[in-house]
Amino acid sequence: MMKKLLLIWFFVGMALCISAQKVDFASSVEFDSELYASILFHTNGWGISATKAKHRNEGKKWLFTAELVTFKHLKEEKRLNPYVDNTKKYVYGKLNYFTVFRPSIGQQKIIYAKGSKLGVQVAINYNIGASIGFTRPVYLEILYPSVLGRPEGSTPSSEAYNPDIHNPEMILGRDTYFRGFNQTKVYPGIHWKVGFNFDYASESTLVRGIETGLAFDAYLKKIPLMAFAHNQRFFVTGYMSFHFGKKQ
Repeated sequence: MMKKLLLIWFFVGMALCISAQKVDFASSVEFDSELYASILFHTNGWGISATKAKHRNEGKKWLFTAELVTFKHLKEEKRLNPYVDNTKKYVYGKLNYFTVFRPSIGQQKIIYAKGSKLGVQVAINYNIGASIGFTRPVYLEILYPSVLGRPEGSTPSSEAYNPDIHNPEMILGRDTYFRGFNQTKVYPGIHWKVGFNFDYASESTLVRGIETGLAFDAYLKKIPLMAFAHNQRFFVTGYMSFHFGKKQ
């Protein structure tokens, strides 16, 4: 999947670079700034963002972006406890949820300006900034061996997953997502993004667009996502985002 995204991104970029000489900036400088929100999907999760774009000069804009993105390990797989009835699905081996706040500054360079209301503006975006990662433990419902038969009145306990003591037959499923916030840990890092942006809005005052590209995140330490898989501190992801906003 990742290789396919990289190939698509490469060939789209080559085609756009070849056509870049067709630029006409007349319609790109009608407004001083843009403000838009985005929802994005990437190869390891999804996220939301907000961007303020300010015109720098003809054909270029400054980008100020704040993103909140979730990450999951590529080896995650949901399962059920086969030894006990009426259990819930969970990801065996998952240690932590991982969410990243990405503030960044960047530039947009228009390589094909919109010629009419039905046209599409094509630009390339570059962003660089911090990656502030937050982990918090995954809580599971645990039933200890003495009550694994689940006699009437037996109650499972809610515990942060510990691979040293929680065997698969003890796990009844994932507990509520909203536990563990008081055990949050911070992992500082940086990120860099490059993508092609397509603005197809039919109204000159609106921002409606799609962006596709690559993101690179690097952290000082490995992120403990899984117990029985390789954890890393470098993440390369392909992404696609959808923009909605207005020009000012």
